[in-house]
Amino acid sequence: MIILFFKRFLLILLVYFFTTSIVNAEDKAPLVKVGVFQLSPMVYSDANGTPQGIFVDIIKTIGDAEGWRIEYIKGTWRQGLERVKSGEIDLMTAVMHLSKRESFLDFPKEATFNIWGQIYVHKNAKISGVFDMEGKTIGV
Repeated sequence: MIILFFKRFLLILLVYFFTTSIVNAEDKAPLVKVGVFQLSPMVYSDANGTPQGIFVDIIKTIGDAEGWRIEYIKGTWRQGLERVKSGEIDLMTAVMHLSKRESFLDFPKEATFNIWGQIYVHKNAKISGVFDMEGKTIGV
């Protein structure tokens, strides 16, 4: 009888320590809060409200490799910028590097993407991209 009680007690004790170690390991994984806004296909929430897009895929890949728990915070781009500025979120995607933002954002050395657009120029113009427009007069 005592041996049966001891075996049950030991089993309960092992289950307790095993499950608490799993829970504690999950608790130690850093939580990274990411701002999500509508800029499809880069970052957006689908019809079900699930974050999607190229940046979401990149963040998931990095988060998996680094052991992050990721929480997406939905809002507008401006709300996301204010939230990262106040420390409410940790990461904001698709933010142009401006010197005035360096006080509250840490920019990568290289951009992940240059947001695209269309430029219409005269057929004889030697402009093939936005960087060729430096010093030029443009009409909007």
